[in-house]
Amino acid sequence: MKITKKAISSFIAFILLFSIAMFKADLVFASSVIELPFDTQVSGNITDSDDEQIYQVTLNQAGRITVNLESYIDDVYLDLYDANGEKVWYTEHIYTGSPSNPKKWSGWEDLEAGTYYIKISKYSGDTGKYNLKVSYTAANNNEVEPNDGTEEAQQLTLNNQTVNGFISWNDDSDFYKIVLPKAGRIAVNLESYIDDVYLDLYDANGEKVWYTEHIYTGSPSNPKRWSGWEDLEAGTYYIKISKYSGDTGKYNLKVSYTAANNNEKEPNNGTEEAQLLTLNNQTVNGFISWNDDSDFYKIVLPKAGRITINLDSYIDDVYLDLYDANGENVWYTEHIYTGSPSNPKKWSGWEDLEAGTYYIKISKYSGDTGKYNLKVSYTAANNNEKEPNNGIEEAQQLTLNNQTVNGFISWNDDSDFYKIVLPKAGRITINLDSYIDDVYLDLYDANGEKVWYTEHIYTGSPSNPKKWSRWGDLKAGIYYIKISKYSGDTGKYSLSVQCPSLLPAPPTVNEVSNKSTTVIGKTIAYGAVSVKINSKVYTGKSDSKGSFSIKIPTQKAGTKLYITVKDKYGYTSKERVVVVVDRIPPAAPIVNSVTSKSKVITGKAEANSTVIAYVGSKKIGSAKADKYGKYTIKITPKKAGTSIKVIAVDGSGNKSAGKVVKVKK
Repeated sequence: MKITKKAISSFIAFILLFSIAMFKADLVFASSVIELPFDTQVSGNITDSDDEQIYQVTLNQAGRITVNLESYIDDVYLDLYDANGEKVWYTEHIYTGSPSNPKKWSGWEDLEAGTYYIKISKYSGDTGKYNLKVSYTAANNNEVEPNDGTEEAQQLTLNNQTVNGFISWNDDSDFYKIVLPKAGRIAVNLESYIDDVYLDLYDANGEKVWYTEHIYTGSPSNPKRWSGWEDLEAGTYYIKISKYSGDTGKYNLKVSYTAANNNEKEPNNGTEEAQLLTLNNQTVNGFISWNDDSDFYKIVLPKAGRITINLDSYIDDVYLDLYDANGENVWYTEHIYTGSPSNPKKWSGWEDLEAGTYYIKISKYSGDTGKYNLKVSYTAANNNEKEPNNGIEEAQQLTLNNQTVNGFISWNDDSDFYKIVLPKAGRITINLDSYIDDVYLDLYDANGEKVWYTEHIYTGSPSNPKKWSRWGDLKAGIYYIKISKYSGDTGKYSLSVQCPSLLPAPPTVNEVSNKSTTVIGKTIAYGAVSVKINSKVYTGKSDSKGSFSIKIPTQKAGTKLYITVKDKYGYTSKERVVVVVDRIPPAAPIVNSVTSKSKVITGKAEANSTVIAYVGSKKIGSAKADKYGKYTIKITPKKAGTSIKVIAVDGSGNKSAGKVVKVKK
């Protein structure tokens, strides 16, 4: 009968399985099993009739057993089994023993608590004597078993607990659970008495935080000291200590933890979740970790201005990006490096920006993690230009001679256009104070043709603006001034355009007195006339001949009036200053009684006025009234019945009515 290879293989497999099952049954039921105390030597004989002996050892705790065999047999087998009949070792073949020169053999194994069996058995037909001794050393591990997976993981107390663990033949991995109440840094410290061992760190989802750490060259007499750290978010994590190849032994494990004490608001992992920063007053303490590789912050500029971003980075390498509201990079990514926990990298960068919303992104470089401090300062540009003014269609019209515009070139506004209108030919002078390192200035006519070659104005700075000026004689028409960015330079500027020949002459104004209720004068036809008195302005229009009359309240003598005229092109003349004159005479003086013996005339008149006495048309004396109006005029005595007329003259020469008194006896 022909037998196939497949049938033979199946038969051999059946025989092996049957043999293993029978051996397990032998271990359970054999009456020849001998209880072997530790550190006690037992002697045995392998004979033709008794070709194997089985010894039982019991470990009350996990630990290391050492099996010592002294064999006087040429060849013999030694096996170690657990309580389930599973081989701990491959069968040991111990040979070259003899009655006169026994073979001394020793082997050890790290095992969990339990019952084990040592089997000494015949090799071929060899027989003889042997001595067997088993030693045991408890591991004294304090880990809580079972801890063979995340569900059974032993929870560690951070900072204060050192666990003594044990990897053995029948316990090839231990799991430990750590819970971080807040984001922070953990340091895992391992003392390994094992030749080679693996260490893994997982998050709550079973994802590896590290690549498996292979920790080697440990020994019972010289443990390997290993340490590794990781920055992690709050949550649950698992440490796994596991067997490498067949290496076993003891280890000590401790986990230290330091909270990051970050005050950022999580989640902030994108623009939709970005944390809003208060400009100038807020410093945020952030944290980049293994499981949080980027933080977004939102800043809102109410007006155009300059922002300054200050970063203290405790991270070896980190990225910083600045985006506009559309997600466009304002900067190329900033790579900020050489930071450390003991010596943070201090970095600063600024940008001129238009009003709007922007985002700052702090993100991980490679695997580097740690803390950082972020602050954003802001200074408004206080520009008064009218945006948008980015082309000739949007150009802001400038009033020649009277207007200075404060403009701003920024990252997102690289040019400003201004329109000037010359109603007649004349000389213009363009004045620019540039606070920008480099900037361009162009002058175009109404057809977009350059009047000048582009002016490159440079060496300006915020503390020392570049003062630039240029004039040109131009025909009547419309012109455009363009201020534009050179390279990436941005900042503020002040612009004015002068054309004195366009200004109308100041109005001619008639006298204005403290009795006047109108301001009357002459100027250009159809001009808009303004009369400014203190903080109030009174306006009117000149007629076709240039005459104007503007109503005003009566004013005190000495008050200043500022009169200007604006023509149809919007150009305003220089001011005509008019001082209100006094045209109101003083009241007639009060005169005290005068006798034929009087040498003075006394009385009361307007304060500080000059008081004059007459007899007929002849002046007989005068005096100045004091600040209270009292006066005294020296005279020679006059005959009784003489008529004396007294008048007062003020500082403007206005004369009062006369007061006539008769000299008494």
